[in-house]
Amino acid sequence: MNWLTKNWRTTLIGLGYIGCNVSAVFVPFMAGICPWIDKVLIAGGFLAAADSAALTTVNESALNAVKAIRSRTGQALFVLLALGLGSPALAQTVTLDLNRAVLAWDWTKGTTPNLNTGEVERFDVKCGRQSGVYSSTSPVNDPLARQVKISQVLNGQGQWFCVLSAVNRYGASGNSNEVSFDVGAAPASPANVRVQAQ
Repeated sequence: MNWLTKNWRTTLIGLGYIGCNVSAVFVPFMAGICPWIDKVLIAGGFLAAADSAALTTVNESALNAVKAIRSRTGQALFVLLALGLGSPALAQTVTLDLNRAVLAWDWTKGTTPNLNTGEVERFDVKCGRQSGVYSSTSPVNDPLARQVKISQVLNGQGQWFCVLSAVNRYGASGNSNEVSFDVGAAPASPANVRVQAQ
């Protein structure tokens, strides 16, 4: 399909469909949703079956490229999770309860021979008060761990910027993506509540 000669509607639908499938590489539950989008678009007359077939070819190329990049980096995909909170928008500072929030990540062994195929022995959580400046490193010594309570790796409240790296006896991976959040403690509960005559 020559995207430049198709109408704008087909192009936008195609880009949206490819975007859905590429996001499924990083957010697994999307993989079950994306195939239905194609069927609905064809049934609704928004996308011709011929365009859908061509779109599938382009989609497979995009997916293969994204999967290759992800496996080559060997880096953890770093996700910030907080109990009761959804995914924040990009560039948004998340405010979290220090005692309830966790940092969670994905990690899979790389596939490039002699480059990133080593087993992980621990993860290092690196945090600091400025973006790109990590003054504190806290090891997570369990190679099977995929999350850690924020209170176990941070020393203090306020704004933090954190990354993660995978480590073994031969070296460390590059840093993951950076997450930013503001943590603090919730206040104490009120006590001695009573009714008084005025």
